[in-house]
Amino acid sequence: MINVMKLGDSQVKTIRKIQTDFSGDTMGVTQIREWYNRFKDGRTSVDSKPAGLQQAEMTRPLPK
Repeated sequence: MINVMKLGDSQVKTIRKIQTDFSGDTMGVTQIREWYNRFKDGRTSVDSKPAGLQQAEMTRPLPK
């Protein structure tokens, strides 16, 4: 996903590329959107963060 985002693709275009490239073996659209936004906000890895950071992310309001 990071590579697609570096191309400057929109969220919709990124979702379509992932769904096309991986056929039926992809996560849902909602999950793709969440990861897209995480990477857009600067996250560089899918590795787990320390528990304290995960808790902080769960309690902050989602961007609109």
